[in-house]
Amino acid sequence: MTRYRVHPAARSYGHTIGVLMLDEPVPFIPGSVGNASSYDYPVLFYCVPGLRFDDVFAADPACARLLVEAARDLEARGVRGITGNCGFMVHFQRAVADSVRIPVFLSSLVQIPVIAASLGAGRKIGVIAADERGVTPAVLAAAGAEAGRPVVVRGMRHMPAFRDFLVDMRGTVDEERVRAETVEVAAELAADRDVGALLLECSELPPYAAAVQAATGLPTFDFITMIDYFHAVLSRRDFAGAY
Repeated sequence: MTRYRVHPAARSYGHTIGVLMLDEPVPFIPGSVGNASSYDYPVLFYCVPGLRFDDVFAADPACARLLVEAARDLEARGVRGITGNCGFMVHFQRAVADSVRIPVFLSSLVQIPVIAASLGAGRKIGVIAADERGVTPAVLAAAGAEAGRPVVVRGMRHMPAFRDFLVDMRGTVDEERVRAETVEVAAELAADRDVGALLLECSELPPYAAAVQAATGLPTFDFITMIDYFHAVLSRRDFAGAY
């Protein structure tokens, strides 16, 4: 007989993944990390009060305290793994992971070591970032990137529709225009034949991953591929079938 026990801090159950959210007014469309329909399983969203993109981008140490407190709260509520909704949360990956006993994968960038292992020597990883200025050597090191692996970065901050949506935060998103802009940036990266895979840093870019892959033919990683992977290993299913 299976015996269940109460999580004193929980008021709902069945959430394997907890998502730490920036405190920003963004419309999260299907495919975004912040949209529940992006997942084939329930997730528990946790908006972290006062956690702003500009502070995360600048690696403000105060963000570490906010994220650690929120992660501990999610752990107490019973989630088995914790992610975030901004690639630049990787600044705080180690601090948050060290603060809890469950896996933490705050940024899509933590997939870089796996991508690198899958590619031949000298093959490049193309990264599409919200703001390319933030993908520094320190950020790549925080993500676990191996020294010497070539990473080529292009940013979206100068693209008009993306800028209206996520930089200026006007409260709306023109999905078709942002898709076209994302594909344009991806095509620039894919023009280098040494680029063997693409990684979308921004949590608002997964809605366009299929279009990016169709246009470039390259393996395309993003937040959703990462979260799906961790959900699979944190919530294994029994196999059934015939032999």
